[in-house]
Amino acid sequence: MSTKHRPEDIDCPISEGLAGFQGGFLESPRAPRQPLLRLEWDPQKTRLIRDRLEVLTFDPAGRLFSFSAQGSVWRRGLDGRLLEIMHDSSPRADMPACNFHEGRVTSLEESEKWHHWVDKVLAEARQRFGPHPALEAPTRFDWKADAEAFLSIFRPVGILPPDQYRALVLQLTWGCAYNQCTFCDFFKKD
Repeated sequence: MSTKHRPEDIDCPISEGLAGFQGGFLESPRAPRQPLLRLEWDPQKTRLIRDRLEVLTFDPAGRLFSFSAQGSVWRRGLDGRLLEIMHDSSPRADMPACNFHEGRVTSLEESEKWHHWVDKVLAEARQRFGPHPALEAPTRFDWKADAEAFLSIFRPVGILPPDQYRALVLQLTWGCAYNQCTFCDFFKKD
């Protein structure tokens, strides 16, 4: 059962909707020189919103899924890097009015800076909302260990056919049992 309130009606945190983690939201009381902080949750995601400008979305495991900050929208990859999602609102005859496309991918060092910013926002949320069940998984999640686990089993495929550049290739083994298939021959490293 979701709790629905207008932001101007809330002058203190509410805790309805926690039973069964069904969904709801909390807003922190307004304080001088502090941004408005809103916590939303449901079974599929947890979302933190600061001043209606910065939005952080976490999956049920606590993994950062996406965030918007400084006018950009970012998606986190399983390898820990971030992909900026670009928004093109220039109308063209062959495209819809709003077009989202992939932008640049951050380096691991730049991603680490963003992850530290996310950690600060989570710490601020825990300070203002207390130990809330919706904040447990995002606070406990170790993004470095998650990225290392992904990189320990993932090896990039060096060459893909031109029609498969956007494909996700799952290479379950380093080669087939016979080592004679076309896939093994094509991707074999010398």
